[in-house]
Amino acid sequence: MPSLRPAIRRSAFTLVELLVVMAIIGLLISILLPAVQAAREAARRLQCASNLKQLQLAIMNYESGLGILPAAGIVDIANYQFKCRSGTMFSWAALILPYIEQGTLHERFDFGVSVLEQRGDPQAAQPSLMLCPTDGALGRLFVDPELTAGRSFGKGNYAAYCSTYHVDLQETPPLQWPFAFPGAIVNHGKRLNEITDGLSNTVVLSEVRTRDRQDDQRGAWALPWTGASLLAIDRHSFGASDFTPDDFGKGMSQTPNCQGPIFDML
Repeated sequence: MPSLRPAIRRSAFTLVELLVVMAIIGLLISILLPAVQAAREAARRLQCASNLKQLQLAIMNYESGLGILPAAGIVDIANYQFKCRSGTMFSWAALILPYIEQGTLHERFDFGVSVLEQRGDPQAAQPSLMLCPTDGALGRLFVDPELTAGRSFGKGNYAAYCSTYHVDLQETPPLQWPFAFPGAIVNHGKRLNEITDGLSNTVVLSEVRTRDRQDDQRGAWALPWTGASLLAIDRHSFGASDFTPDDFGKGMSQTPNCQGPIFDML
C-alpha cells in the first residue's frame, strides 16, 4: 500500500515578481549612480587642487633654497624663433623637480643642452603631481616634427601664470627680446621683494586643459611655453608697437595671426 506523503511545494518567484524586483534595482541604480559619479568627480577635483597647492609649495621651497623664484621658462635667445610653439629650453616645472620628490627625473636632465636634445627622453615622463585626474592627460604626448624633431613631450595640467602679454615687434632698432610678461615667475626668476602687489594677491600657477592631439602643445610641462595656445586673441597693429583686439578695418595693417608663442588661431 503506497504511503501518503504531503506534496512539497517549492517557493519560487513568479515572472511578475522578478520583473518588479529588477525594476526596483534599476531605479536604485539610476538614483545612486549619479551620486557616486559626483562623489568621484569631487574627489578628482580635490586631487587637482591638492596638486596645485603642492606645486606652489615646491616653488616656495625652491625660493627658500635659492633666494629666487624659478623662471617660467629658460629660453635660448640666440636660437629663439619668433613663431608658434617656439620654446627651446626648460620650464619652471623642470627646475622644481627635486622639490616634488622627482629628484631622479631631475638628474636625468642635462641642463647644459636644449630640452630638445636630451638623452633618454626624460621630457616624455609624466610626473603624477603634474596630472589633474579630471582632465585625463595621462598618456597624452606633444610631438611636433618642426619643433621637436619627433621627440615626445609628456603633458601635464599646470602652467605658470604670465599675466598680461605685451610685445614690441616694430621698435627701431628691433628689440633682442620683444616680449614683456609682468607675471611673478616669467622673463626671469624674481625675488619675493620684487612682487609689489602683495604675495597673497599674486597668481603664480593655474590649471590648463590638454587635448588628445599630438600637435597641441598645451600641458607639455618641460617646455617653456607650457600653456601655449591657452590664449586666443585677434591682434591688429595701429602704430609702431600697438596691438589691440578689435574688429577688422580702420586701416589695420595686420590680420589675426599666431606669431606670439602663447597664441592660438581663432
